[in-house]
Formats: sequence, C-alpha cells, structure tokens
Amino acid sequence: DGGLSSPTRGIFAGGATYGPPGNYPSYLDTQVIDYVTIASRGNAIQFGNLLHNTGWGMGKCSNSTRGLFASGYNNSPAAAYQSQISYITIATLGDTTDFGDVMVARSYIAGMASPTRAVFAGGGPGPINLIEYVTISSLGDAKDFGDMTSVKNQVQGTSDVHGFVEANLPGFMSH
Repeated sequence: DGGLSSPTRGIFAGGATYGPPGNYPSYLDTQVIDYVTIASRGNAIQFGNLLHNTGWGMGKCSNSTRGLFASGYNNSPAAAYQSQISYITIATLGDTTDFGDVMVARSYIAGMASPTRAVFAGGGPGPINLIEYVTISSLGDAKDFGDMTSVKNQVQGTSDVHGFVEANLPGFMSH
C-alpha cells in the first residue's frame, strides 16, 4: 500500500494478498509492517503490525523519528473506510499505537510531513477537498488545515523532511 522512511529505514505497510488468479477481487487485507535498512542490501524484515487490516489507501508520512498511518480502506472482515491514525517509532520494532482520528473516514489520501507536522489531504469514497493536520510529536485528532483547490480522490503526497540539517537553522555557522 505504500511506505515512509527515516534516513536509515524504509518502511512499508498494509496492502493485500490476492487469491488464486481469476478470483479478483478475492483478497485479504494485511496488517504486516516490513522494513529494510536503506544503506544495505537484503530482504525485508517484519517490523510489526498495524492496529487494523488496511488493504489500500492509507495516508502515510514520517519525520526522522515517527511514521504515521492515517485512514484507509479495510476490506476484511467487513468493508469499511477507516478514520484511525496510528504511529510507529521508526528506530524501534513493534506494532502501531493509536494516535487519534482523521476528520472524515476515507481512503486514497495523500500524506506529507515536515519535521513537526503531518498533513493529510483528499481521498474518498467520493472525492473531497479536505486538508487536515496533526503535530507529529503529540497525540490527538486531526484538525482542519484548509481546502484543496478542487475535490480529489486517489491522491499522493511527498516531502523531504530528512534533508533537514543544522545548517538550515538561523545563526548556525559551518566549520
């Protein structure tokens, strides 16, 4: 279903396992979170599990410490759009922990982050123009950030919070 990262680890979570060929959409959602160490080659290792089976459409983002998973669509055991936000601490293995909720349960939402704030936008079942945010270092429900210029479903987001270095701070003097 997608991923997030720190400068050291790449994380991917959720998704679906499909049944025998010809049985689409016969599949099962998964809770599995896997990771790779970016600087070395090798197979993925299980990191932990999501709080809920989420087959598709989670908004995912991270800073260098925490990874957030928001909303999404849960096909099994009963089809439902999710409103939960959960998080992991990227440096330690384990299951996600409840963070709060998005304002509207939906899937196919964009996730993006700065070092301090996570932003989630768009999604559906019907396209919406909602943008909402949380402060990554705290827990709580998402708050209204504003609106996109048009309604959109199946949106993607990205950010570059890992390129942040002390040299970007006012008053920092390089040696």
